[in-house]
Amino acid sequence: MATEAPQVRTTAGSVRGSYEHDTGVFRGIPFAQPPFGPRRFRVPQRPEPWGGVREATSFGPPPPQTMRPAPGAPPAAASPDPAPDCLTINVWSPDPAGRLPVMVWIYGGAYLVGSADQPVYDGANLAGEGVVVVTFNHRVGVDGFVSLVGAPDNRGLLDQVAALTWVQENIAAFGGDPSKVTVFGESAGAGSIAALLAMPSTEGLFRRAIMQSVPGTYFTPALGRDVATRIGAELGLSPTAADFSTRTPAQLSDATNALTAKMPGLVNSWGKVARTVTPLSPIVDGEVLPTSPWAALESGTASDVELISGWMHDEYRIFHVLDGTLANADDHEADFMLGLLGPAGDPAAAYRKAYPAKSPGELIEVVFSDWLFRMATLRLAQHHAAAGGRSFVYEVCLPAPAENGAYGACHGFDVPLTFGNFGDSRALGPDGPTAEVLEVSRRIRTAWTSFAKTGDPGWSPFRAADQNAQVFDATTAETDGIEATSQALWRGHDFTEVDLIGRIAVAGPDRSVRTSTGTVVDFRRETVRGLAGSVRRGERSARELVAHALDRIESLNPKLHAFVAYDGDRAMERARAIDDAVARGEDPGPLAGLPLGVKDLEDAAGYVTTRGSRLHEDDEPAATSSVLVTRLEAAGAVVIGKTNTPELGSSPDTSNLLFGPTYNPWSLDHSPGGSSGGSAAAVAAGMVMLATGSDGGGSIRIPSSCCGLSGMKPSLGRIPDGGKAAPGWLDLSSKGVLARTMADVAEALDVAVGPEPTDLRSLPRSEGSWAVPDEPGVPLRVAWSPTLGYAEVDRAVLEACERAVGLLEGLGAEVTVVDTVFDADPFREWITTTQACNYRSLGHVLGTPDAERLTPGLRSSVEAGGALSAGDFVKALDACHRLNLRLVELFETADLLLTPTCAGPPPRSGQPGEINGERVPDWVRFTYPFNMTRSPAATVCAGIDPAGLPVGIQLIGPQHADLAVIQAAAALEAAIGLDPVAPGWDSGPE
Repeated sequence: MATEAPQVRTTAGSVRGSYEHDTGVFRGIPFAQPPFGPRRFRVPQRPEPWGGVREATSFGPPPPQTMRPAPGAPPAAASPDPAPDCLTINVWSPDPAGRLPVMVWIYGGAYLVGSADQPVYDGANLAGEGVVVVTFNHRVGVDGFVSLVGAPDNRGLLDQVAALTWVQENIAAFGGDPSKVTVFGESAGAGSIAALLAMPSTEGLFRRAIMQSVPGTYFTPALGRDVATRIGAELGLSPTAADFSTRTPAQLSDATNALTAKMPGLVNSWGKVARTVTPLSPIVDGEVLPTSPWAALESGTASDVELISGWMHDEYRIFHVLDGTLANADDHEADFMLGLLGPAGDPAAAYRKAYPAKSPGELIEVVFSDWLFRMATLRLAQHHAAAGGRSFVYEVCLPAPAENGAYGACHGFDVPLTFGNFGDSRALGPDGPTAEVLEVSRRIRTAWTSFAKTGDPGWSPFRAADQNAQVFDATTAETDGIEATSQALWRGHDFTEVDLIGRIAVAGPDRSVRTSTGTVVDFRRETVRGLAGSVRRGERSARELVAHALDRIESLNPKLHAFVAYDGDRAMERARAIDDAVARGEDPGPLAGLPLGVKDLEDAAGYVTTRGSRLHEDDEPAATSSVLVTRLEAAGAVVIGKTNTPELGSSPDTSNLLFGPTYNPWSLDHSPGGSSGGSAAAVAAGMVMLATGSDGGGSIRIPSSCCGLSGMKPSLGRIPDGGKAAPGWLDLSSKGVLARTMADVAEALDVAVGPEPTDLRSLPRSEGSWAVPDEPGVPLRVAWSPTLGYAEVDRAVLEACERAVGLLEGLGAEVTVVDTVFDADPFREWITTTQACNYRSLGHVLGTPDAERLTPGLRSSVEAGGALSAGDFVKALDACHRLNLRLVELFETADLLLTPTCAGPPPRSGQPGEINGERVPDWVRFTYPFNMTRSPAATVCAGIDPAGLPVGIQLIGPQHADLAVIQAAAALEAAIGLDPVAPGWDSGPE
């Protein structure tokens, strides 16, 4: 028995270890400098040389830990604060004077935790089989795997390369053969090894590899960047190395934990990854990791490396036993998870057919095991073998003894089996290893060390023809067709890196994201020109904006009911095409990447246009988009989905029998107005930056006023309808766009106006740009009419509007008060026109069962329209002529007319309006006259009333003076100086 402490000379200096049962053991040898201070988030640097002999009898400190990621994982270190010399390496050598094969272990821990000092990683048992065993620390968590601007990606992998380089340079002095290095690892350690196989920097560093349960998650830079921005958002940081360096590892750990807790709600952005236990994975960055491991092995990269890869039969069961999924999941949850995680097609049906006896929880466990570990690992072996590499496959089927075998052959149980150390494994239970466990452990250790020595683990190389593998169970045997059922389900599926995506999913908490520039994405704080410009310049991606829109919708729509349909996959595909165009040097347009809501009265390709009506809920999806939507998309906007509307747009309150009511972001007890209320609520809550609307009696201006937005009803014909169908409300309704500011509205209108041959009413575009100039013009002469001559106005509304008019006067406008604009309220003539149009559209359902499916108010309107005569309709049109003559007279002495937008504040949901505390039905008496005159009319937020609800002021211009209205509205906005953002929605509604 050796007694003198072994001493070895490394490239940095001499170290002295100890003998433990005739094995030379060296612990805590630096292989790189401490990765803190000026070296934080940097490539690892070679260790500083030291003089004398360094004692190597204690493990180095662990790297900063993030969390205990999952049941059964190694516990995190007591303190995540940085410690010097955490990048250290440990060696067990049975013969320091020999030349033995070398096995280098890379620990797992979900890329969040891990350190080589864990008792389970003690290398003595393996070294007793005649190999040199090496373990080491590498950076994990934020320091190791978060993608930061100004720092290399995959720093944890770079640490591993540095450790393997140290092995090549030094292991001979410890009795190892640098030409016979085998890397082996489990879970994140195996995922790291798969990445190392794809990295050019690892060439010649190892000859063989053993990958135990490779997690099939490697991230695109976009997803990696999104993870970083979300972690940074928890601390108010931009995703840069400079910003993150201002926080301790403990603070970054807390932020990562906070994000991890939110992951289940991120399915629409992160897809399958959102349902795992970790937000981190290696980044396929094109530099450190040029391509995904599957693509690398398929192309023959590392075909000279001999490979063992395998998995546990019941990989994910322990997690689902401990969190209750296995016992408590229902069919709905199973269908969702099967659809989310499974391969293409109808995975829910396929899995149920393949496993008819399994419960919902068992189906979830199987699909999780297949996607995340088993099939992902198998595909690596298949690609490696097909490219000419020597590959071996195994499966461990021995159940862990804890809880009477309830965990099955679970994830992580192979670690104590590999090392033969059974001190604190949760999978073993209080009674420790059984005789079967000890025997399977012996077989695995023999196979692994034999492979390290000779390249032969004791069973046949993997063959594509029969998919053969070694099964480690109570009776170990080689079998063909390993996991044949799952293989059949996943046949043809290509594993690749996970991208930032859009997907309709369950609602979760609000997730504000930061872009690659580090700026918080908040559509309520951005401008159309600025945000789209950043996409056009490649500073931000369209996918980031779409992902944020989907996040907000998933978070807030259950409370607001603004969207009635949305499709994250379709939107993300469109966003990806925009990003690709930018990458090719193309300009996707002035609205590049901006998410767009489309009012459910007009067509958006791929969506059913329900019109808020049960009569249309089963219609086929629209094959093409409306003219307005088509033009906005051509300018780079991305349709996210359809927004709610009252049935056929027939009410100033957005509610219908098909989807129910939409609520106001300023107060969930109140209406957002109508009929473009879904669009207004979506913009006001920051779900989207732009949304379409239509206005036949105030349906853009009313909800804009109720939700604190700017809205514009252009002159009739500025934005054409077009297509085969005649316009719904004939010469009353104009289409437009809702946004937070008039400048944003104008940016969208600028790409939408212009003639359309199929619309008889469409106007030519004779003006130049509609965009608001840096200094919009102030009208010289303004007529202010607080009542139009017939309308009672709420005191709070009137006060806010009068303050706004005073501000305009302060800018130099000459203001004239006009008590009477119209001799009488033209409501009777307006409603006559709408009733006639409604009868034209729906008269055929009267007397049929379908009539009972209509909203009662709409049904009454259709019935009234059927009782009208042609003379009634023509007289209503004559009234439009007379109203316009009155405006012609007024505009001889005024450039613009100003009125309140609504006579009262937003009403309570489902209730009549209120004026001065009294309930009244006619709280929207200021808007419809200007539909009858076809005049351009806009609204901006004039103030907030004592109840905390926004008040709008309306600006009306002469025929076709749209640009004058836009510029005056923008100037008034600036003078008012409000920032009308609905409170309480930065982290989701209460």
